[in-house]
Amino acid sequence: MKIFLALLITLFFGAVNATAQLPSSNYLHGYQGNMLPGLAVTIAASSTTSGPIYQGGLTLVGCIFPAAMTGTSITFLASADGVTYVPVYNSSGQVSYTIAANRYIAIAPADLQGIKYLEIVSGSTEASTRNLICSLKGF
Repeated sequence: MKIFLALLITLFFGAVNATAQLPSSNYLHGYQGNMLPGLAVTIAASSTTSGPIYQGGLTLVGCIFPAAMTGTSITFLASADGVTYVPVYNSSGQVSYTIAANRYIAIAPADLQGIKYLEIVSGSTEASTRNLICSLKGF
């Protein structure tokens, strides 16, 4: 049964990927077993916070930030129900990464494991819509 479901998911997302031009929020690119190498996440214009990422047993391990990215740092918000979000902390304080435009930034999965819904928060308000491409992996 698991093999059938995996095949069905692979076929569905493969067909979706073949017809898409530009990813929209939570569009999956190339499901590969226990990894999603291209999950599109959007930060709306005049906002700092992305749409929700349903991790579904996977964990965020990195993101590609677009060339026009305004923020130079990111933090995260976590939720168990997709409604109420709280900041993510580890033993060193709030989980934060310095980012740069047009780069892939690797993210330590230990800080984000077990979070059902996740949002990425830019350190600055984005002037236009920003599409991030995020990688999630199962552990």
